[in-house]
Amino acid sequence: MQTRMQTMAIERIQREEVPLRSLFKPIREFERMAWLRPLLGFFCSVLVSASPGAVESSSARDLLDAREFAAAEEAALAVIAELDDGDPLYDRALVTPFTDLGDARMSLGDLPGALEAYDRARHLLRVNEGFATYQEVDILLREADAFVQLEDYETANDRHEAAFSTRVKLATDEAAIATAYVGLAEWYRENLHLTLASSMYTEALDLLDSADPDDQAMQAKTLVELGRVHQERYWPEPGQSRNAFHPRPEGKLWIDYFAGDNIVESRRRYRFKSVVAFKRAVRTYAKLDNASTREVIEAKLAYADVLNLYREVGASRDRYRDAYRFLEENEPSLIDEYFAEPAIIFQPHPGSPRRYGAFGADDRQGRIEFSVTVTRRGYVRKIKTIDVQAPPETYLYKYRGAARDGRYRPAYVDGRPVDTDGVKVVFNFPY
Repeated sequence: MQTRMQTMAIERIQREEVPLRSLFKPIREFERMAWLRPLLGFFCSVLVSASPGAVESSSARDLLDAREFAAAEEAALAVIAELDDGDPLYDRALVTPFTDLGDARMSLGDLPGALEAYDRARHLLRVNEGFATYQEVDILLREADAFVQLEDYETANDRHEAAFSTRVKLATDEAAIATAYVGLAEWYRENLHLTLASSMYTEALDLLDSADPDDQAMQAKTLVELGRVHQERYWPEPGQSRNAFHPRPEGKLWIDYFAGDNIVESRRRYRFKSVVAFKRAVRTYAKLDNASTREVIEAKLAYADVLNLYREVGASRDRYRDAYRFLEENEPSLIDEYFAEPAIIFQPHPGSPRRYGAFGADDRQGRIEFSVTVTRRGYVRKIKTIDVQAPPETYLYKYRGAARDGRYRPAYVDGRPVDTDGVKVVFNFPY
């Protein structure tokens, strides 16, 4: 449908026989003055940035980066006050200030205030752009972090799963869907829901089964994480604890969604699954030309470490030597970082010696320190007690036993494993 101006222009051309090329003369003249375009762009950006909201929003983010959180909170509130004209706050421009306000309050420890700001930012996004945007995913994950600090793991899990569902809706290819699965798997793994984490990693690997080099790089990283999940089922990392919540990926209870995987497997089965995953990761990295040295060496050492945990001494030693030679050939400067000192692989902790409140109501921090020798096989020998800060009722033999059960990656000198004396083992606990 033509406008009145267009109709008049056409009539003028037909009446006066104006050549069409003359109408485009101003455009051609502007194209010849291409040197003016950067200047015009600069002046336009200055005019936009000179608006009060843009300046304050930028300064709030800059203050957050400078870790001046109280000033950042004030700057974000100033932007919100300027943009509030008394009508309901549905302006899309308020999303960033409210997000900055939530970040500032999170850093200041005002978790309820941060959640209130994030909720408003997410509401504004939904009003203006609908229910599925990547910016909403970012805000959902920020809310999840706040609920974790409040120890509300059930609601934090709801936020992570909502972010997962939104990522899947927004995904345009299988790699993007796999990224969503990996993100949710990391959350489950942090909270020791390892059965579901391994299932999520497996789903991601099925989606990444392609010849695309980018997909293969992500596939290798996912294989390493899957191997570590299987390893942690029997050899948990120090400090890990299972937080109580009920996972519901895609709205279903995980026990229904992955019912076939909810099986208590044997130690031998865990070993097999972790070894297979690490071996596949190493082979996948070998096919890639752009893999970083650190990524490759982490996969090789993870493979060797799990063999060491299961006391397969000869196989683990071969893997360690292969990793050492790889660094010699590719990046010798990293040899000391990975092999100069023994590296802890597994360290059990007997926990606190507290028994039924026998040591009083006030929590105090206890500390027991040992000096041990790590052998060339990665085992612990010659345990010496260095320091004990614990109540007299403490059973010291339990902590000595835990120190003895630790497993290490041995130190290497000139490509050969060596015994290392004077390695410190410290147990901290409340009592």
